Amino acid sequence: SLDTFERPNTLINRIRNNIECLTDLSNLQLDTVKAYAVRFHYDQTSREVIYFSSIQGYKKFKKGFGFIGNITNNKVEKINPKDLLGFNPVLGGYVNEHNEIVITTKSIFENAFKMREVYKAVARPVLEFVRSFNKIENFENFEQDTLANSNLSRRVAMLENKKIRVEKLLNNISKVQEALNVEE
Repeated sequence: SLDTFERPNTLINRIRNNIECLTDLSNLQLDTVKAYAVRFHYDQTSREVIYFSSIQGYKKFKKGFGFIGNITNNKVEKINPKDLLGFNPVLGGYVNEHNEIVITTKSIFENAFKMREVYKAVARPVLEFVRSFNKIENFENFEQDTLANSNLSRRVAMLENKKIRVEKLLNNISKVQEALNVEE
């Protein structure tokens, strides 16, 4: 359900309500665009689907593409990557009229909706909870590594609703270490 994700839900609702949707491309700064969403209506009804994906920075072209450049005053000039907008052929996912979100590419979903920032924000209080038990050596390093790595941040953020498990684990950490050392 789209309601599961606060940030994507907010942004999709802004698209549905035409709040700050782009209608004029003349003031668009291409190098600031990281993702896009496109809303389609179909069957001449109110049914809709919203596709989203990331914007690729085309700093180099694939082999076999040929030659491309700007012609200004009868001269071929280099193209500035800031002046290019490339749409990703890989779909990140879509939202249907039932408010269901289908994520086809996790990394694109995370980029399009800046979910890595959300993971870090949710992980911070969980890390403080873990810190309060004073059971992890070099906790500062563990915390820095977790916040620097989006996969770790996401995993720690998922513990937000499982603090009882975390507490049991940390209160029985010596038994966990014992269990890890037993081969069978």
